[in-house]
Amino acid sequence: MYTAYIGRKLVTLYNQRKGTNLNVEAFFDTVFYPLFFDDARYLLHVHNALPFQHAKFAHDPIKRKNTKIELHKLIQTVAPNGSTFVGAAASGVDGTTSGQVTSLNLGLSTEDSYASWIGAGLGIGLEGGYSILIDSNEVIWATYEGWKQYRNRLKDTPNQKGNQINTWNGVWLSHCLNKRFNSGSPMLGFDYSMFQSKGDQAGVKTQSWIKVIFALANQHPNQNLIAYVYSLGQMNKTIGFIQINLPQVKRLNEIYLHLVKLSEFEIAQQQLEDVYDTEFSFKRACMLGNIGLRALEPSKLREIMTGKKNFKPPKDEATAITFTIYQTWITAMLDNKQLLEKSQEIAKHLRDFVREDRQGKTTRKNLVDKILDANSRKAFIENVKEAILSGSLDDQFFDDIVTEIMFMPADHFPLFMTLIRFKYAIESNK
Repeated sequence: MYTAYIGRKLVTLYNQRKGTNLNVEAFFDTVFYPLFFDDARYLLHVHNALPFQHAKFAHDPIKRKNTKIELHKLIQTVAPNGSTFVGAAASGVDGTTSGQVTSLNLGLSTEDSYASWIGAGLGIGLEGGYSILIDSNEVIWATYEGWKQYRNRLKDTPNQKGNQINTWNGVWLSHCLNKRFNSGSPMLGFDYSMFQSKGDQAGVKTQSWIKVIFALANQHPNQNLIAYVYSLGQMNKTIGFIQINLPQVKRLNEIYLHLVKLSEFEIAQQQLEDVYDTEFSFKRACMLGNIGLRALEPSKLREIMTGKKNFKPPKDEATAITFTIYQTWITAMLDNKQLLEKSQEIAKHLRDFVREDRQGKTTRKNLVDKILDANSRKAFIENVKEAILSGSLDDQFFDDIVTEIMFMPADHFPLFMTLIRFKYAIESNK
């Protein structure tokens, strides 16, 4: 039903920005249908939409016109169901979406049916076959403006696959909400690797969900958005409404800029967005209840935090960026820049403690390794105590550190220790 709500929003926006006064049906007839269906290749595939089941009709303009007439007739004479209202229940109890069937009068009008088709065209396709709808005028309008770009691609590329408007919407938004987007030349700088060939056809790749989230953060840096997450097919699936915490996402950019010390924010932001990869699939991220910093945990960081993988000092630009991304996320999760500075100071103290070891002994190195391997606050304190008793480790400095750790939330300690390990790896490599 949310497809109808979002579809109506677009019609309202269209009238406001174009100076027209179209109702939903008129918009469907004059704007939506010609762009989506009046061509041999459709932009959208609607499951169970009976008039569109005969793909061969698409190649004949007269039959396409008759298909439209048939759809109008069904919408205006049959109670809303999955074949006339996108996202609605099956028409009977035997269909795969019959679980949605109800005897309640939902008060749906023919305008709602037309609006549901329009809203379905605004779904932003992400991995796992899921799409999201976002109640934001800016996102809705940006998505709408991308429709004609996909149609242009179909016209210019004979082997380009149709029916991928939702997948396209995700790719388009990650492009058009970028700071470098040029509205005068909308395809300038487009990542054409998002078109992939398979056999004789070229399709649109599904955009990484994190790139879409970063794109939304560019447009709404100080706002939480509510996304409706669903999948429409032979079996409709609904995850429901999920909050996207974009201020937290934007904070990653700010911390990354601080760490890499680039003078241009946009360069750092683009660098971060280009390589960022997450530990969670989109579905698993939704299962956290909201999409914020927790859902943006970098890929493979957990292996380092649990000691399953040793992270060596970076020796090239790619691993250096990954190294910085890990530190960025941990710092954002700790939400305390002072801890970032503390980890740096701890790393320097430990480095100097090892280098001052006389006659090339490894005693101090072994003590430091034990400190870095600590997986609990108790183990950290015991290992620091042992190092202080054995030599010239600064007892006053580490006394303050122990106090800080004792008052630290338990779930922050593993993050802080990982940050110290990163900083020590850098310092010991200098």
